[in-house]
Amino acid sequence: MIRVSDYLAKRVAEMGVRHVFMISGGGAMHLNDAFGKHEDLQYICNHHEQACAIAAEGYARISGNIGVAVVTSGPAPSSCTASSAACFQGSDGRTVATQYSVSAKTGFTS
Repeated sequence: MIRVSDYLAKRVAEMGVRHVFMISGGGAMHLNDAFGKHEDLQYICNHHEQACAIAAEGYARISGNIGVAVVTSGPAPSSCTASSAACFQGSDGRTVATQYSVSAKTGFTS
């Protein structure tokens, strides 16, 4: 059985993406692991989610391919909204992947 995170990394690589911008965090550990271990993907770590989003935006504009930012859960995806709006406005391809964990006791956790 394949993990969803491994499937996502495989599909991103199949789309021709070679660089992924990410920040590690407890909410994205499976994604970090999958993208980091994939032999066709090179990951670039940043210090802030917004830096990941901006790097993915620049990658999309320069390469003509999809830019991928992997961020942790919680407020991190909201840090990517300004860059997402810029990509939308400029018709640049970019995606932000984040992961939420489900806890049987509390529901969604970040």
